[in-house]
Amino acid sequence: MTRMEREIFETPELLRAAIPAYAEALVPAAGAVRGRMLRAVVFAGRGSSDNAGIYFKYLTETHAALPVAFAAPSVVTLYGAAPDLSDKLVVAASQSGQAADVAAVLALARRQGAVTVALTNDPESPVARSSDHPLDLRMGREESVAATKTFTAELLGLGMLSALLAADRALEAALKTVPAAIERVLSQRPAIEREAVRLRDMASCFVLARGFHLAVAFELALKLQESCYVRAHAYSLPDFQHGPFALAERDALFILLAPSGKTMPDSLAMVAKLDAVGARILAFTDDATLPVSHKVVLPKVDEEIAPFVLTIASQLFACALSTVRGNDPDAPRGLKKITVTL
Repeated sequence: MTRMEREIFETPELLRAAIPAYAEALVPAAGAVRGRMLRAVVFAGRGSSDNAGIYFKYLTETHAALPVAFAAPSVVTLYGAAPDLSDKLVVAASQSGQAADVAAVLALARRQGAVTVALTNDPESPVARSSDHPLDLRMGREESVAATKTFTAELLGLGMLSALLAADRALEAALKTVPAAIERVLSQRPAIEREAVRLRDMASCFVLARGFHLAVAFELALKLQESCYVRAHAYSLPDFQHGPFALAERDALFILLAPSGKTMPDSLAMVAKLDAVGARILAFTDDATLPVSHKVVLPKVDEEIAPFVLTIASQLFACALSTVRGNDPDAPRGLKKITVTL
């Protein structure tokens, strides 16, 4: 078993143990936001952490009615500017906590008096120390270069922050079911690995999703790039139709993230359009009747936590594909575990 695969399988038990600590760390942050009547959020991250922020944006805007903008750290570190963050909640995520540019955004926000939250897997890291409310992801050492359990932990920590900001008990309860949902996906590893074997020769693909699930599309594309050396491109379903659809042609490969819920009509419409041009589709879905020839049918869960189900399936797929292609998913070429950008 590769380290990447082992770390994927460690995820549910680690999250189950960490959930109470997440709540304890985040309740004061949510209280500070309510106490100051802050009405906007800025998120800072790089790579997989930035992808996790997409889920946070959709969840927070949907449940807490708070707009979420993405920081451009280069504005602070490269151009020396100081955007006014004083009346914002500034949330940062960095698995290693070593992202210097993300830490710089937090430090600026803190000097200006913003409420600052940082999610890292190292409570002594620069990013954690730059925030008022650090959250230790508690995932233990992650050895594989590709982030797996720490990315999933970021999703859960950010989801719990959204629920607390919204004072949404139903969402809090749903998020507590994530470890059990992940375990159900892990039991489907053989079906996922069969699809990896079938597609072992893929050179490029498009990954499509919408809404809460868009974060996973970007993360899966990243995993396919770094672990499998596949030219993968992620799009939201609406954006893909605005121009990139011109690239859809016979035998082009599409990976569609299509769980039940509000995004399903768009998924069905896209299936019809792709079928019309003769494209190939692999769907990750909870609907066994989805009209595609190749699909992995995943457990059906609340729409807000479907991204966790899709994330674990995506990680297993990327890990298996890397292995069957003869790559080492634990040590992708040209990459290191910690990437520091300024």
